[in-house]
Amino acid sequence: QSRSSAASDVYKRQLFLAKIEEFKEDFRKNHFMLHFNMAIFLKTWISNHIEVLDKKYSQFLNDRGVF
Repeated sequence: QSRSSAASDVYKRQLFLAKIEEFKEDFRKNHFMLHFNMAIFLKTWISNHIEVLDKKYSQFLNDRGVF
C-alpha cells in the first residue's frame, strides 16, 4: 500500500469517526431522524468500503497467492 493510499485511508477513518461523533450529538439532542440518517450513512459507508477498499486488499492478497 502506497504512502498516499495509507494517508487517504487514515483521512477516511477520521471522517468516519467525525460522523459517529455527529450521530452521538444528535442522540443527545433526541434528533428524531437519527436512526434514518445513521442507517443511510452506514449503508453507504459499508458498501463503499467493501466495493473499493476491500477489493484493493483482495488484489494484494491474490497477487501473493493467499486466495
